[in-house]
Amino acid sequence: MPEAFSFRSAAVLAVLTALLAAPGCAIRDRSSIDASWASAERPAAPFRKVLILTVALDEFVQADFQKQMAARLQAKGMNAVASGRYFTRYVEAEKERFRQVIAESDADAVLVTRVTTTESTSRDGPDFSLYVYPTAVKAQQDYTLKTLTTEASLFDRRTEKLLWSARARTKNAGTGDRDAAIADYVNLLVKAMERDKVL
Repeated sequence: MPEAFSFRSAAVLAVLTALLAAPGCAIRDRSSIDASWASAERPAAPFRKVLILTVALDEFVQADFQKQMAARLQAKGMNAVASGRYFTRYVEAEKERFRQVIAESDADAVLVTRVTTTESTSRDGPDFSLYVYPTAVKAQQDYTLKTLTTEASLFDRRTEKLLWSARARTKNAGTGDRDAAIADYVNLLVKAMERDKVL
């Protein structure tokens, strides 16, 4: 009897593992565009150079995003460059450093992407030992899921006017593959720019 139970337990565990590993079932970052806007006064001629600036807590994420965003925009015909400079706060005290980075770049437009809010949701996770050992006492597992709201804004450097803006929301932030999550986010922004005729 113990051997039969052990075999059944292993089989159930294998099925559960396969289900959790399936792309459709796994918890991972999922981004979507909430809203976007484009100015009617944006220049008809393409920008000579667009500088990408980012504001977020993780500099490695900023670096990867800037590189991917620049590459995608270049592939669409926009001369976009990663600034290689990273900001963790979007506050008045950082304005001078923003201006310095922009001045050094000789860009005529700036794309600023920043995290505006972070929401955390704690909830009870499933205890899969119940499937394997039905008589076990259920132990609650707590885990936290984060939702990030971000904003991407394109400014004319000379006039400092806002030309385009998009607000996105990323659910389950930080739970999946980081490179894939950044690629999905970049793809969303590029599609929104195409839809709004910024590209």
